[in-house]
Amino acid sequence: MPDRLSIGLTGGIACGKSAAAALLAERGLRVLDADEIARRMMEPGGETHAAVVALFGEDMLDAATGRIDRGRLGRVVFAERERRQQLERVVHPPVYREIEAALSAPDRDDTIVAEIPLLFETGAAHRFDQVWTVACSPATQWQRMRQRQWSEQECRARLNAQWPLERKMEEADLVLWNEFGREWLAAQIDLALSSLGRTRPAAM
Repeated sequence: MPDRLSIGLTGGIACGKSAAAALLAERGLRVLDADEIARRMMEPGGETHAAVVALFGEDMLDAATGRIDRGRLGRVVFAERERRQQLERVVHPPVYREIEAALSAPDRDDTIVAEIPLLFETGAAHRFDQVWTVACSPATQWQRMRQRQWSEQECRARLNAQWPLERKMEEADLVLWNEFGREWLAAQIDLALSSLGRTRPAAM
């Protein structure tokens, strides 16, 4: 595998991006999680906390901790496209700056995987050497979303906030089909890494 390879890991909601990211980390790759970066930046004192509160009001705060209630915020932004776009304009730029800083570090000689749910939607796929999309059947995706205790309306709103899964699959360099469990997904990842010359086994 070439030094400094960058992989953008994306996929449909509830298709298993985080499961794929965990398997890649087990195999020694450095993984950046865009959602985790965004969560950290929205913590009190974080880079985007004040801006998000200014946009959505103090009603979004947990009274006990002063933290942004992400569940409450999610219900608002997925119900109204304009509100979601407002949040994205605040959150996305600093998240991408942090990822770009890691990718462009002059002393970097490793492979970096960036797990980014809206990679295609934000027009950032070109920043990576390869883009891998995690996918599954629509029925399985729907079942997994409902297991998160989201209402049917919430599920549809979140699906509508993303590109159709078929389009993400068409645009990807590699599709990881996550329909049959962890071992099946792991086998696909091992094969993909082997084809790139990366054969380090999973951590024991």
